[in-house]
Amino acid sequence: MKTATVPVLMGRPLLERRRHERFRLETRITLHLGDAIRTVGRTLDISRAGVSAIVLVDLEVGQVVELSIVLPFESRPISMFAVVRNRNTFRYGFEFTGTDATIRARLKSALC
Repeated sequence: MKTATVPVLMGRPLLERRRHERFRLETRITLHLGDAIRTVGRTLDISRAGVSAIVLVDLEVGQVVELSIVLPFESRPISMFAVVRNRNTFRYGFEFTGTDATIRARLKSALC
């Protein structure tokens, strides 16, 4: 009897289960950090729940930031709040928070 094996890299299964599918998206992202502090980075991938990006600034896990991203086939950016969920050097994982129905619809349209 054969058993199924899951590929492993550095002790972690390569098969990930996520709530939402990720899509590769390399575009400009602007972070508004309060008190007129603004920084720019590049997104790596996006889902309906969040985005990963390279940003050359020091952010803490749990910190709330405002993000602005121009989605594919759109001319105006979407802006929303997000929480820093993980960090690896300057690569951050952001989870969108408090997105209204209009933003959710734009994300769904752009990512489907």
